[in-house]
Amino acid sequence: MPLPVDRQIADLLSTRPRAEHCPGLSELGQELLDVDDADGALACFDRALRIDQACLLAWVGRADALARKNRAGEALGCLDRALARDFDFLPAIALKAKILESLGCHAEAEEARRKLAPPPPRRRSSTSMRATRKSSRPVRRVSTPPKPAARVIARIRKPKALVAIEEPAPSRPELEVPDLDLGALLAAERDLAEGRSKDALRAVEPLVNAHPDDGALQVLRGRALLALGAVEHATRSADEAVRLDPTKASAWKLAARCALAQKRHAPALEAIERAYGLAATDPEVHRIRGDVLVAAERHLEAVYAYEKAVHYRADDASAWLELGRTLRLLRRASAAEKALGNAIAAAREANLETIEAEATALLARVSPS
Repeated sequence: MPLPVDRQIADLLSTRPRAEHCPGLSELGQELLDVDDADGALACFDRALRIDQACLLAWVGRADALARKNRAGEALGCLDRALARDFDFLPAIALKAKILESLGCHAEAEEARRKLAPPPPRRRSSTSMRATRKSSRPVRRVSTPPKPAARVIARIRKPKALVAIEEPAPSRPELEVPDLDLGALLAAERDLAEGRSKDALRAVEPLVNAHPDDGALQVLRGRALLALGAVEHATRSADEAVRLDPTKASAWKLAARCALAQKRHAPALEAIERAYGLAATDPEVHRIRGDVLVAAERHLEAVYAYEKAVHYRADDASAWLELGRTLRLLRRASAAEKALGNAIAAAREANLETIEAEATALLARVSPS
């Protein structure tokens, strides 16, 4: 007989290092969801978020658990919290589209799908382009009563409570949601967040092979490859993601990281400027831009970029650390002390021991007393 959930949580917290508490609780919550224990899973995800409000996997897991308990409104709120931190977090986008669809919010679900579906192929033939324009002209329709039909939304694993009997939505082939495996996506994101890049790559490769035209999956694959040091392969994934959909900031962010890893500063800056044009309030865009500017020895501009990053996300320990490091190089001691102090506080709150240690060491050099 399995142990009570509160006992499993207590055992996990007492036996694992502090840095593994949040990912461990998220993993336990997912295991409980797999056996339809939504209440137990919710307890795990709630505890994980008490430890780290920035844990995207916990927000998505909590949304899944709430949806299974017929609390769809709260579930959507959790997904919005996740997407506020990462515009392109695939598991959150996929689950949000399904919940909205089940609630009958077809327009909103379709909008969410746009972030999942690859762009429609371009037609190069002038004849076919004329035919397309003719066929795309609005047609006056005669209003007729809709025919009743049942439709189950189940392209990704969906909470039982959200299986709905609905009227069929108008067919839009270019916006069809791919058959994404939400469990595999979550596993890949979790492995990548926890530093298990090889496991993340193994989880995402079958998805990429099944959906080679999905730019978001190419980005996820590229992030795993870049973490493994396979820069050339990661660059190919970034180039493919940009080719598939140049309107995704995540593709340009990956392209900038790959160029930076190859010390190609001009292409890196160009790519991150493209990302900025698509997502001006994304804190990661500004942090990457700061990294590129530091590498190009444009430190004053880098300070401004890092300041923008922490403006949009005040708990970004990495951005605070790099801001403090850059201010120290510019001999702005008091500002560097403040930034490094914020880095230490943010890292401690998020259990980021490496960043906390590095910021503490830098702070000691800035103010030896």
